Amino acid sequence: MGKILPVVIVACLPWSSDSGGGQHGEAVIAIHLSSDVHVKDGCGVPTPPCDSLLHTSGEAQSTNYFAYVLVAKADPTLGIGGASFGIHHGQSLGLFGWNRCAPSGTSNEEWERSRSAISVTWDSTRCQRSQPGRPSNGSIACVGFFYLAAYSPSHLSITPHPLNGKAVVLDCSGDTTVVATRSDSSSLRLGTVSFGPRDSSYNPCGPIPRKRP
Repeated sequence: MGKILPVVIVACLPWSSDSGGGQHGEAVIAIHLSSDVHVKDGCGVPTPPCDSLLHTSGEAQSTNYFAYVLVAKADPTLGIGGASFGIHHGQSLGLFGWNRCAPSGTSNEEWERSRSAISVTWDSTRCQRSQPGRPSNGSIACVGFFYLAAYSPSHLSITPHPLNGKAVVLDCSGDTTVVATRSDSSSLRLGTVSFGPRDSSYNPCGPIPRKRP
């Protein structure tokens, strides 16, 4: 087996609120690939924090990864109370396991398959306000992480939830902020990691462009 690396992912029933009235206007859901688990249970916020140094590209065929899913760039005064989103990945990506870091969550029966979805929450006593790195990076929370490997060039992307067409972040008071919708052609606030010689990854932690590269 090749060298072991970790991947972090920042969210299965979507929340019923359609207001999207939350104030996490800069929040993103990103993925970070790493070479090992960051704390003993794997659920610590990885280093680097949400910035241009997140690892979003990996090798195909030779390496296993942990992929961490992160809610990031959130307003620390509001805190992170949950997230809801879907995933999409290529057929050649093998997902060997998922470890949820939020204390509670629901997912559909096909979670980990492409086009499946998850929703997670932290209760009011454990609402996430960690601010690693520069204050301008905002708060960050680790939703959970996959252990995976790509057998040929592939990708893993965060998407809107397939049932309501929205990717959302919940703050500590229970208000939801819509990060992206199905109608958004670019999903500029949702991350992608890629594997193989062609780098199709996308890191939403940097300045948000008008369209994906």
